[in-house]
Amino acid sequence: MELIKCPKCGNILSRKDSKCMNCGLDISTIEQSLKENELIMEGRIIDTSKKKKLTIVIIELLAIMILGILYTGLFIPKIIKVSNEAKNKDKIDNCDKYSGTWDYDNNECNYDY
Repeated sequence: MELIKCPKCGNILSRKDSKCMNCGLDISTIEQSLKENELIMEGRIIDTSKKKKLTIVIIELLAIMILGILYTGLFIPKIIKVSNEAKNKDKIDNCDKYSGTWDYDNNECNYDY
C-alpha cells in the first residue's frame, strides 16, 4: 500500500482511497498534481505558477518605483517651498521687529542706520 501526500492540504493517504479525507480532493486530481510536480522537477514542463508570481512581483516593484518617483517629483518641492517660506517669515518678522525693511528680491533685511 503506497502512501501519498495531498498537494492541497498535506494529508497522508493511500492510493486506494477515493478522495482526501481532510480536504475532499479526489484521488485522480491528486495523482495528476503529483505527476505534474514530478515533470516540473525533471524539467520536462515549465511551472507556470512561478512565471505568474514573478510577473506579479515585477509589477508590484514597478508600481512602487512609479509611486516613489511621483512622490519625489510632486511633493518634495512643495515641502521645500513651504519650509523656505516659513524660514523667510521668521526672518521678515525679525526684520520688522528691529525696524528694518525686507528686500523680497534679495531675501534680506536692510536697516536704515
